[in-house]
Amino acid sequence: MSASHFFSKDYFQARDRFIKSINELKGQGHQVSHDVLTLDCKGPNQKNLCIDIATIGSIDSDNLLLYSSGIHGVEGFAGSAIQLSVLDHLKNANPITDYCIVLIHIINPYGMAWHRRVNENNVDMNRNFIKDHQGEPEGYAKIDTFLNPKIKSSMPDPNSLLDIDKAIKIIVETIQNKRRIAIFADYDVDGAAAAAMLYKWFNNFKLKPTIYIPDREKEGYGPNIEAMTKLSLGHDVIICVDCGSVSDNPIIEAKKNDCSVIVIDHHQGGDDKTKADALVNPNRLDEKSVLKYLCATGVTFLFLVAMNRQLKKS
Repeated sequence: MSASHFFSKDYFQARDRFIKSINELKGQGHQVSHDVLTLDCKGPNQKNLCIDIATIGSIDSDNLLLYSSGIHGVEGFAGSAIQLSVLDHLKNANPITDYCIVLIHIINPYGMAWHRRVNENNVDMNRNFIKDHQGEPEGYAKIDTFLNPKIKSSMPDPNSLLDIDKAIKIIVETIQNKRRIAIFADYDVDGAAAAAMLYKWFNNFKLKPTIYIPDREKEGYGPNIEAMTKLSLGHDVIICVDCGSVSDNPIIEAKKNDCSVIVIDHHQGGDDKTKADALVNPNRLDEKSVLKYLCATGVTFLFLVAMNRQLKKS
């Protein structure tokens, strides 16, 4: 049986499996005692957390084995899994007579996703957040979300970005009409990652965009007139990623060939006077978004989230 079998999904499942295994050993004739220490600490569903202490065999034995689960997070669930594997082994063995096994089972579901998370003043954010919210009716949910963040609960609203609705409209029409797409990407890792993400996403619709990365030494940074003109002659839409916010002249040349241009960027620059059909950039000069920390790949990811939501509605 693989080790993954003994890992549990959450606090209650781990404890229920532990108690079930203890009771099964009792039914098989093992000498088992089980005590519960209730803690003055609310866990999920506002139930008190517990420490389960089980002994198997004679507590007076000179031979003692102690298995204690960890305190929180991965260590707690790993410790629980080890205890469950030991109990599973004992189910197929004769009752213990010459030694005693003590199992202390506890998992703190408040846990810590990181050993220590501090702010710029070296203040422990995890400890303070737990202290501030532990006694609240919804405290556990807030603490769990804070310490174990998930994309679903921490995702910012993509539609808060300027021009994202314009970009969505262009791409929806592009998919529906199987239009030809080119991706003009910056040559660094941010541009490459953003381009790869877009390419893989368009593959879901059986579209295979052209990816163009300029030569750093010969062409320099960002869209240039020659490259954008050439791309516009063979494509209906050009998406510039990690560049293009202030590249009005190359964009103008591309649009002369009836080619739409979308810019997804994070560099400072550009505003509502952009020559692009859509400029999605949290750092454009007229943007009031709080997402200014995002790299181009992050902005691209949010754009694709917004696209998926829109396509589900269509």
